[in-house]
Amino acid sequence: MSTLNLLGEPVWGLLLIAIVVMISGFVQSSLGFGYAITSLAMMPMILETHSSHIVVSLSGLPVLFMTACSYKLSVEWSEVKRTFLGAFFLLPIGLLLFASLPQRQLSQVTGLAILFFVLWDHFKKGDQAVTSPPHWLSYLAGGISGFLAGAVSIGGPPVATYALRRGWNPSTFKSFVSSCLLLIASLKIIALFAAGFLRRDDLFHALWAVPFAIGGVLIGTAVSRFIKPQLFRKIITVVLILAASNLILNGSGPVRPDVSGNLQTVSFTPK
Repeated sequence: MSTLNLLGEPVWGLLLIAIVVMISGFVQSSLGFGYAITSLAMMPMILETHSSHIVVSLSGLPVLFMTACSYKLSVEWSEVKRTFLGAFFLLPIGLLLFASLPQRQLSQVTGLAILFFVLWDHFKKGDQAVTSPPHWLSYLAGGISGFLAGAVSIGGPPVATYALRRGWNPSTFKSFVSSCLLLIASLKIIALFAAGFLRRDDLFHALWAVPFAIGGVLIGTAVSRFIKPQLFRKIITVVLILAASNLILNGSGPVRPDVSGNLQTVSFTPK
C-alpha cells in the first residue's frame, strides 16, 4: 500500500508537524514563552529526536525575531551583551552533549527538562525583584541558557529568571528575554551548520514548519485577548506534563515510516 507523499515526505507527517508548530506559535504568542517547550513535547513523536531539536531550533528563529522586533525599543543592550557572552562559551559544550546522547536518552533528558521547567514556572514566586544584582549573574544566566539551548533546545528559563530579578517592567522584560533567545538561537544554528549537523531533511521540515509557526503566532495575537490567561496556562501545563512524562517513560515516539510504508531507523551522525 503506497503512502501519499509530498516531495518525498509522507503527507500525514507534514500535517502533524504543521499542527505542532502552529499550536506552539499560538502558545508563544498567548503566554509570551513556550514555543520550544511545547514543540519538543510533541515533535519527537513525529520525527527522530535529534531531528526534532534541529527543526524546532530552526523554525523557532522567525518566531523569536517577531517577538524581539515587537519590543526592540526597550532593549537593555548592555545586559543582552553580557548574557550572550556567557552563552557563547557554554553553548558548544551543550551541543556536544546533544550530539553524543543516543535517541532514547535524549528524549528522556528532553522530557525531564520540560517537566522541570513547567513545574518551575508553576511554583516560582512572583516577587523576585532585586534592584541591582551583580553583573556576573547575567554572565551566569547566559552561560546556563546557552548550555541548555545547545543540549536540549530550551534556553529560556535561566534568562527569564535573571530578568525577573532585575524588576523590569513587562516591556523591558520581554525585550531582554526575546533578544537574548534570538541571539542564542542564531548562535546555535551557526554552530550546527559549522559542525555539519544540518541535514537536508531537517532543513526541509524546518522550512515547511516556519509559515505555520508564524500563523500560530498571528492567531494567538488576534485571539489572546479573548482567552483567560490563567485557565489557558493551566491547560497547557497539564498537556506539557503528560507529554513530558511520555517522553521520559517511552524514550521517544514511534519510528517513522519511509514513503513506501516500510519502517526505517535514523542514526544521527554529523556529515
